[in-house]
Amino acid sequence: MKRNDRILLLLIALVSVLGTGCISDNLGGPNNIIDFGPSSPREIHRPDARSVIDAGDKLSIIMSDFPNGPIKFQVTVSDDGNVVLHLNQNFRARGKTLTALQTEIHQRYVPNYYPRMTVQVEAEGQFFFVQGHVNRPDRFPYSSGMTTMKAVSTANGFDPFAKKRSVIVTRQDGQKYRVNCEKAKTDARYDLPIFPGDRINVPRRIY
Repeated sequence: MKRNDRILLLLIALVSVLGTGCISDNLGGPNNIIDFGPSSPREIHRPDARSVIDAGDKLSIIMSDFPNGPIKFQVTVSDDGNVVLHLNQNFRARGKTLTALQTEIHQRYVPNYYPRMTVQVEAEGQFFFVQGHVNRPDRFPYSSGMTTMKAVSTANGFDPFAKKRSVIVTRQDGQKYRVNCEKAKTDARYDLPIFPGDRINVPRRIY
């Protein structure tokens, strides 16, 4: 076999291996990475047990957009699953996600008591992690409605070397998702929801 023929065969073999790897990567194969987007399985959007409130959980609830400034509550969910907030309003918290409780609180007060109000619900002891090429990699308290783009913003945004089109989110069960944050900036369907314990890793671009 001529030398040029051997080189050609080697190149064909290399392209075949690389192509197989890319296909497996996109479909959640050996590398277990799923490209997140509008066509992703819908179960990705469902909050799991890690984000559901239980009795004994400590919650931080901030109500803002008031003329006299925000009102902050540090409450513990009672054994019967309830919390008591502003104006002695009682809310059932146990079994709900942080986002669901946040929505219920807002609907209770607006417009019945106030023309507008912003509510943020956080669970103490629940965190997510942002690593890699962001300006402040660290562990951050989890709050309701967290997404990949919001998580990066919490870490003070991407640094100049960030590969924004290939951000990797790893769930606690090991499942990985690749998020194209360039698309997510303008299309929320590409912005993967974040749950407590998730790790967001921003790789370095090669050019």
